Amino acid sequence: MNVLLILALISSFSLPSLGSLKNIELALNWKAEPEFGGFYAASDFLKKEGLSMKIIEGGSGTPTIQMLAAKKVSFAIVSADELVIARDKGMDLVALFAVYQENPQGIMVREDSPWKTLEQLLNDAKATVAVQIGLPYVAYLKKTFPKLKAKLVPYQGGLTLFLSQKNYAQQAFLTAEPLLAQKSGVKTRGFSLDEVGFKPYLAVLAVHGETLKQSPDLVRKVVEGVRQGWEHYLSQPEATDLMMSQLNPSMSLETFKESGKLQSKLIKPTSDFKIGQMSEERWKTLSLQLKDLRLIKKTQDPKNYFYQ
Repeated sequence: MNVLLILALISSFSLPSLGSLKNIELALNWKAEPEFGGFYAASDFLKKEGLSMKIIEGGSGTPTIQMLAAKKVSFAIVSADELVIARDKGMDLVALFAVYQENPQGIMVREDSPWKTLEQLLNDAKATVAVQIGLPYVAYLKKTFPKLKAKLVPYQGGLTLFLSQKNYAQQAFLTAEPLLAQKSGVKTRGFSLDEVGFKPYLAVLAVHGETLKQSPDLVRKVVEGVRQGWEHYLSQPEATDLMMSQLNPSMSLETFKESGKLQSKLIKPTSDFKIGQMSEERWKTLSLQLKDLRLIKKTQDPKNYFYQ
């Protein structure tokens, strides 16, 4: 075969040059941790589609919903309950991809505490529970446990008070904070919100409805690139964990590894599960719960909430 023809064929299959990549941004609602591993791992897959994704780290209270609604970023990480409430307020936001099929959110207590169940904890007047007071799951817990006696205080982040006070409990990602507490010498037990029936999708990739309508091909490429990123991260997390640990040195590389193992089944429950997929039934149930809590005025067709 002619050498020039061979070179031309190779060129036709090469990645786009950096200068030709379309730039997009993804706003995270927390720091670089395993819950976002697949998004970081998606970079190479997106480049094959001509896309360069800049990931913007967040923190406690980062307003990713508002950032996306104002079109300050191309994509954002939100929770499903946030998105339902936002749509009820008139924000045209759509879920594209849900990382967690089982809710990793919960309440963490010390192993040497007297509480064996979430109900025991919340009905104990001696208990102090740190939570983000305004979040929907707190309203759900108050309704589910109307005799709540525990003192609810604002969650400030970190583990300082949890490690120093035996009657102190706090919200946690059950795949992360318990590991950090154990490394500080305190064993824990966790109560998942799934256990009491509150099961919104978490680590949800969302987009503005206008972007979805005007650039459906872009959205399709991002979803597929992210899905490939997550498949890669779940099977080969080492390089991505190393990179994220450099961005977030507060979490050790060993903790990244342990957390990744814990979250794997929450993301891909079965070997044939298509990572990121969502169901109408889950969105319908969630919207009805939020309406019952009076956090939204009316429910919408479940198909309005997510991209299929």
